[in-house]
Amino acid sequence: MSDLLPELDDLRRLVEASTSIEVIHEATSMIGDEEEDDDIVYAAGKFGDGHFQSVQDPLPTSWWQIELDNENKPSCNLKDLGKCLICFGGLPIQRLLFDNSDGFLSWDDDERVACIIPFRGPYDLFIKFTIEGWPKEEWGRAIPRQGVIQYLKDTVARNHPEATARFEIVTFEADAIQGPLKRVVIDKRNQQLQEEQMERDRVEDLREVIGMAVEKIANKVNDRSWLPDRVFNKVLKVFVDCGLHNYKTTDDEAMGIKVDLIVDHLELYREEGLKSLRQQAATNLKGQIENLISQQADSVA
Repeated sequence: MSDLLPELDDLRRLVEASTSIEVIHEATSMIGDEEEDDDIVYAAGKFGDGHFQSVQDPLPTSWWQIELDNENKPSCNLKDLGKCLICFGGLPIQRLLFDNSDGFLSWDDDERVACIIPFRGPYDLFIKFTIEGWPKEEWGRAIPRQGVIQYLKDTVARNHPEATARFEIVTFEADAIQGPLKRVVIDKRNQQLQEEQMERDRVEDLREVIGMAVEKIANKVNDRSWLPDRVFNKVLKVFVDCGLHNYKTTDDEAMGIKVDLIVDHLELYREEGLKSLRQQAATNLKGQIENLISQQADSVA
């Protein structure tokens, strides 16, 4: 069996390579009997590590999104964008130069330009990259919706030769994926649907527990309308954002602890409002949840 391990490792690497997604700088042409330089890999990911995204604009469409690893890899100078290739399994499927569809530009949280460029071809896909070194005050000027790559590599690169791009995401239209890769997409989609359903079930369980806490306070203050329905979902979201729905109660005692914890925070809401509840929950609730989980583990042991 040990004799087969090297062959199995080679096979595993071959499978990984066949489903790899890379954004590269194409090697220059041959000079004599040697290439002037090798391909430069700017970012890479694996098709099987992708996940679904659904959009409704203008019709429901599913997309298979692969986040790219660009750490410890060089950035791409904007003047070289036209020499970049998106490769699938080591084979080029799209050159970035030909972007005839509408592109989207916006600012991310770090105030870098985020570009999303669609391509139509053998694979319908989007690529997202961010730009560093392009001053924000220039971004709002007249920028073409079509031919964005051309504009960046010619105009912006000329005015800002230090500006660079970092590739972050490649997204395929899921319905257009065929062959063996279709099974990868279907299996991952089914797994994702199961996880989403489990998440919804946990949130509904938490909704019931919050209802118990609301009822407990209502009996105390003799007012069953103290928490309006329009606020209930906002309160629910506060607790979900803090992860309270992931703490599963296993017995009546644990349920009582969870209800009392929610009651304490709802009393804060009654006194100081939703903003204070949100701040207090974000600051303290995570530690309280961890204590609850620890208590539950000790009781089980």
